[in-house]
Amino acid sequence: MKMNKSDLVTKISRKKTHFKRVDIEEATNQLTGLIINALSRNNRVEIRGFGTFSTRKRAARLAR
Repeated sequence: MKMNKSDLVTKISRKKTHFKRVDIEEATNQLTGLIINALSRNNRVEIRGFGTFSTRKRAARLAR
């Protein structure tokens, strides 16, 4: 299932009603920032129960 950041924030805010939506958005932004930084250093990120993120080197393609 594909999910964008706003979908994730909405889903969390529905389950965890004692948190403010602004705080959930900030935490999500912090988490995505950490994932981006780790991937930029060619590290692999695994969040159990959520997903695994990694980078791959691919050969260049010829564009039209």
